[in-house]
Amino acid sequence: MNHSFKRLRKTHVQGAILCAAATMTALFVAPAIGSRSAVEAGSAKAPAVKIKVGIRLAGGGVQARNGPTVQIFFTPKVVNVGTYTVVARNYDSIEGHYLSINGVTSRWMGPERGTAVMKVTFKRPGLYTATVHLDAFSGGSGYLKVVK
Repeated sequence: MNHSFKRLRKTHVQGAILCAAATMTALFVAPAIGSRSAVEAGSAKAPAVKIKVGIRLAGGGVQARNGPTVQIFFTPKVVNVGTYTVVARNYDSIEGHYLSINGVTSRWMGPERGTAVMKVTFKRPGLYTATVHLDAFSGGSGYLKVVK
């Protein structure tokens, strides 16, 4: 009877060791298999999200008191909170412009399809005003809706 007790005890110890090994494997090895390595994770970039902005002369070239008025068109018109690449294109054939939105101002865009690219972060939902600047005054504005 003493011999069978030792054999039973040995079986329980072996079972406990096997169970502990399986638990350790499940906790440490299995998650590593499904995840990417640190090198892969660092090299992957988030997809670039673009907002296209078109600047056009308003009213068929009619000039306001302070100069020509322009309109701003956004594509898409509504975006989520986040960081975006804003690609602005000046379709005004007469004057060059600057574009400002959320505190970021573009470089000067010349007439006849001048283009500027800027990175803008929208941290909160709301209605953001974009302003087109001519040399000394504001030439027009447009709105971009940011949702959560």
